[in-house]
Amino acid sequence: MKSKSNYSETIVEVFVGKHEKVIILIFCLAALVRIFLFSCAFPFFNNVDEQAHFDTVVKYARGYLPRKGDNYFHREAAGFIAVYKSPEYLADFTELESEGELQPLWLIRDEEATAYIIQKTATWMTRKNHEAYSPPVYYASAGVWYNLGKALGLEGGHLLYWIRFLNVGIYGLLLLFSYWFCRALYKDNLFLRIGVPLLLIFFPQDVFYAINSDVFSPLLFLVALYFLIQIHDTERTFLFYLVTGLMIAAAFLTKFSNVCLLVVFFLFLFSIIKKSHAAGRLRKRGANLFVLVLTAAVPITLWLGWNAYALGDITGSAEKLEALHWKVKPLIKMGDHPLFTGGGAIYFLTDLIKTFWRGELVWRAKTLAWAGTDLFFVISSGIFVLAAMIGPLLCKNSCPAGHRRLNYINMFVLCLFVLFLGVLSVMYDFADSWYPSQESPYFTSGRLISGALIPFVILYLDGLGFLASRISRRISPLAVVFFIAVFIAGAEIYLTYEVFASPFNWFHMF
Repeated sequence: MKSKSNYSETIVEVFVGKHEKVIILIFCLAALVRIFLFSCAFPFFNNVDEQAHFDTVVKYARGYLPRKGDNYFHREAAGFIAVYKSPEYLADFTELESEGELQPLWLIRDEEATAYIIQKTATWMTRKNHEAYSPPVYYASAGVWYNLGKALGLEGGHLLYWIRFLNVGIYGLLLLFSYWFCRALYKDNLFLRIGVPLLLIFFPQDVFYAINSDVFSPLLFLVALYFLIQIHDTERTFLFYLVTGLMIAAAFLTKFSNVCLLVVFFLFLFSIIKKSHAAGRLRKRGANLFVLVLTAAVPITLWLGWNAYALGDITGSAEKLEALHWKVKPLIKMGDHPLFTGGGAIYFLTDLIKTFWRGELVWRAKTLAWAGTDLFFVISSGIFVLAAMIGPLLCKNSCPAGHRRLNYINMFVLCLFVLFLGVLSVMYDFADSWYPSQESPYFTSGRLISGALIPFVILYLDGLGFLASRISRRISPLAVVFFIAVFIAGAEIYLTYEVFASPFNWFHMF
């Protein structure tokens, strides 16, 4: 006879299974509302180089292609920054009040304010934009979106927020595709295909509240990974190969940290060739594989070739490194990095986990973080991800081989991204830079590896589900995810309630 707890859990699972599509639609709408509200609440321009990203969007909206010496802030962008830039991110609140700087400039129409705006615009136009030579996919897409906003009659601060609102649609697509990914590949696993979208509703990574090229990486990386797995496992059409190649190129040309996807791509390609050869089908699949490689390679080659021609630097990063005074260290000195010590490795991983979950925004000179949630992020991530790798090995009979393989792929992806940031941390002398610095020479910006978001969430929840089933059959893993979501949502609301009251945000532009 079933216990009351087991009966209740069965009712939950039956209800969720019966109304699955409606539940996912509700999850998607809830995520859209959250991203929209927080995008509206944060004023412009945040401490994570949002003004540089905005200027690059404006450049691409005007048909920009990178050229030597063409990386100064554009007049149009500089004018927006002068008028709409809030001092609330990096300045102390009491200082702002005492200096009378808490009134937005767009509300002041006197001669003194006009002169100040003209002066600030001219100052910004003398500055170089270190993001101007970055990969183009996000900026070109956002540039089209920006021009659409103009065509709809938007202007001023509403046009600025219109660019941010692009993130709302991107995040909605990410949640939907994460559901399809789990439904297609983790067959019959109701927990993952519901749990992953549920956690994503409230995943507090604040990069999605800003103009930033990192917002494209999770979606493009996941789509490319899904297509590669499908090509490897099943016969697919010519069009499928073509789209897969384009997705790989788009991910790389969104953020250079997505070079990790190229590693995954080459490993899949090698496995596909080996598998096809063993089955005597290599010649039949050869044309499609050629299309896959060609559609991935051509856009990447064209972009790198343009950089070499126009900038004399295939990645476009040489001038940025020079401006930051970063230099590649001799190989012999790389081994002296504190990352190779126990304390250094722990600091690197723990700080990376924190920013991977919550982001890096500050408010009134303080990081938007709470020690309690940071501790939860670090401890739960370590325990659950480790459990996701150990669990399938301990339960080989009950865990399908395909499930184990997907976990290994996700773990490989996650490790590749972490290794990428580790290599960057070790290879540079950061001179007088404030981040990374001589005192703390680590790249621990989780947004840089946002391509690993869904692989991480899947591992995190799979480990949670394994542990919950071992502790007690009466524990519903979905209930645990729900309480985690409530906890992190409550913490984020508590940390940002002052942001919603900012006189510089979208809610105060009406």
